[in-house]
Amino acid sequence: ASTEVTLFEDSTNSQYLVLTIDVRRGTGGNVGNDYVHHIYINGIEVLEEYDSTVNDSPPSLYPVKIILPPFATLKVTTENITSGVDKNISAVIMGSVHGTIEQFDLELKSE
Repeated sequence: ASTEVTLFEDSTNSQYLVLTIDVRRGTGGNVGNDYVHHIYINGIEVLEEYDSTVNDSPPSLYPVKIILPPFATLKVTTENITSGVDKNISAVIMGSVHGTIEQFDLELKSE
């Protein structure tokens, strides 16, 4: 059985990010292997892309544009669902940092 391999995982601070994410396969050696790529924000899957390498064409949804909010975690994974042997896969993430907000500890006060 295949397992998800983490390509990228990191968190934002008080800024939000405007990102372009592209999951790429290396040329050759991947033909005949099928993959499922996942993008998670704060542990919630926001995108799942099936990547068939039969004709060695790239996945159709990439590149993906995402706005990542402050204090959030982005995780990009892939899994080889054909042979279970991990091949040449990478995540290319480009973007810009915008704005800043303050995060406060909110507490419920009884009266």
